[in-house]
Amino acid sequence: MHAYKSFTSNLHRAENRVAARPKEASYVKQYLPTITAHIQELVDANPEITAEQMEDKLFEEIENYSNTVYHNAFVFAQYMEYIACQFLKNNKNKYQEISEKLKDSNKDFENTNYQDCSTFEEYLLLYVYRLKKSIFLNVFEGYLDGSSENYINFDELLQENIKDLSSYFFEKNFNLSEFSDIFDNPSIDKQKKVKEFSTWYNNAIARQRFLKYAQLFLNGSFSCLAGDDKDTEKELRKDLAKSTSDIVEQLDRMGHIDEYLAFFVVQMCEMGFPEYASPVCKDGALNTKVLDYFNNSNTFFSLKKAHDLIDKNKFKQMLSEGALSNPKVISLESLLALNAFWSNRYIKELDLYSEAMFAVHDFNLINRILSGEKYSISKNDIKKMLIKMNTFYRPSTTFLEQMQEMFDHTKRDEKMISVSCDSFYDNLKDTFGNEYHEHFSRLCPASVNDLLEDARWYLNLYNPIFSSYGMKNETINALLSSINNSKSLDFPNAGIILEDISSDGTFANLKPSVLVGFDAKLSFPVRVHAINIDELIYFLKSLTGTSIMPIYEGANDFKNPLTGEACRAPIVLPLNSKYLDIIKKARKNLKQYKNPKLIAHLGFLDSKHPPEHLGTTVVNHRGKKETIFKRRYVDLETGIIYTMDEEALLQRVSNEKTEEAKNHGSE
Repeated sequence: MHAYKSFTSNLHRAENRVAARPKEASYVKQYLPTITAHIQELVDANPEITAEQMEDKLFEEIENYSNTVYHNAFVFAQYMEYIACQFLKNNKNKYQEISEKLKDSNKDFENTNYQDCSTFEEYLLLYVYRLKKSIFLNVFEGYLDGSSENYINFDELLQENIKDLSSYFFEKNFNLSEFSDIFDNPSIDKQKKVKEFSTWYNNAIARQRFLKYAQLFLNGSFSCLAGDDKDTEKELRKDLAKSTSDIVEQLDRMGHIDEYLAFFVVQMCEMGFPEYASPVCKDGALNTKVLDYFNNSNTFFSLKKAHDLIDKNKFKQMLSEGALSNPKVISLESLLALNAFWSNRYIKELDLYSEAMFAVHDFNLINRILSGEKYSISKNDIKKMLIKMNTFYRPSTTFLEQMQEMFDHTKRDEKMISVSCDSFYDNLKDTFGNEYHEHFSRLCPASVNDLLEDARWYLNLYNPIFSSYGMKNETINALLSSINNSKSLDFPNAGIILEDISSDGTFANLKPSVLVGFDAKLSFPVRVHAINIDELIYFLKSLTGTSIMPIYEGANDFKNPLTGEACRAPIVLPLNSKYLDIIKKARKNLKQYKNPKLIAHLGFLDSKHPPEHLGTTVVNHRGKKETIFKRRYVDLETGIIYTMDEEALLQRVSNEKTEEAKNHGSE
């Protein structure tokens, strides 16, 4: 029996998946006209196009959607390098300790990824190994052959060969072999000599490069940490900026951005906070007359009106690659959170897009559109089509997991890998046999029901979704790492969202899947959904050695006063000066708003100035009262809730602090 299991087993799984999403057929039916309108636009622009050429064009678009998900393929590895570097550059003794442990380690670092590490020390070991390897290959190139042993012993080899190697290296790279003379003269001030030599370079970049290598030869590999975190941050920011910007562009091509913006405008008007939508609206759009219209219209007509008010170019500029690449616009940790939001949004829309596009294939809509035929697709027919396409879900997942595992180590430096799908089609044909065609010819008699052609469409559509989940998990892991490593500078309020706390505030009942929230100095909090708690515990223990995690406070602040339901964020943007001015002005007169806690919470930019309802009043060292944000923590294994005392030690929340716990908000 093949790993893909029988057709009957996959059919049963498909029927259960479709039954678990009873509204999906309606969503596909609503979205399908967007896809067919796009196809009609292509036809209008290319009147002579054939069905085969149209299919090729659509597959090119599908490939572009796939490629977008890989821009942040290295996010987790890059972020772990970043925090490892930050940790070690401030702790030289730890760097030396890790360097010594490398020599005794029997781990195969050449075939190890950050995802393979089970403790933070292993992250550090891998980082130092890769750092020394990179420096070795650069410095010893043409002088000494590389090997794992040589990489690990870089500093010792550097000192053993310092005179000849420095002469060789500085002559080759700087035409400056005489620089090696400083290593033969113990009486000279080496740093002073380095400064003298550096003045020979008028070009700032050349001078900086010379100083980098001069310090390396003088102080060993530890000196490289000072610049490595900056290089890593720059590369990571570049990937995150491009990923986020391209995702937004793709969502726009799918026809969703106008919908998001219109919903945001209506949502803010319902919240009684319309000015918060103004940064993405035309100048002067949200005037009194328009607001009166919203107040006297139902949601359908309000959405229709909102479409006329939005300014998509303003929105896209705030999420452009150029803007997000600028550290002055958004911090690295905030960019991580922003990317997590848009990656999650992309996955959801890719899922709907894949279903609608499979419908285009299954109902032969390309030929129907080309011939000008009028047609109608019923919700019941779409439901049957969803069952059909989901029979390929488990076989496709199995195949892609096998391919991913195969290339995890051997191709880790490549973001995208092309593989042959022949084995997938062969195994599917052997496993499903004629059962697929026979069953769906009865269920969907109007369709061709060609097993291999249907499988080809499904695999191409599902591949970016499968990959997106992997990329999303990478970003989530990086975010979780940042909670405990950013010292709350960028995430003043971040952690697990508790939904069931005991009446005395000391214990939480935790579900198998949990939510994590971030106040990330963005226009709206970011929530990461449905994280498996066992996987979260394993990751936290690997990183910090404990299953204790901060709690996200004030999740209930984001409620729609009209419906009482939690507000879902249709868009999240960098918190620019215009948004900050709006929040600052609104906070001065909170009582005039329908949901003052929401506005106060939006202004939660640092832990020293929390919203009043999330703060704790204390007496400071000067004897004055002040409001501070007092974090709470929860042990994910036991559910016990803790606070942090003045000595930075965790202590269990006592019954005497019940009221304080309640004031923080029972999520």
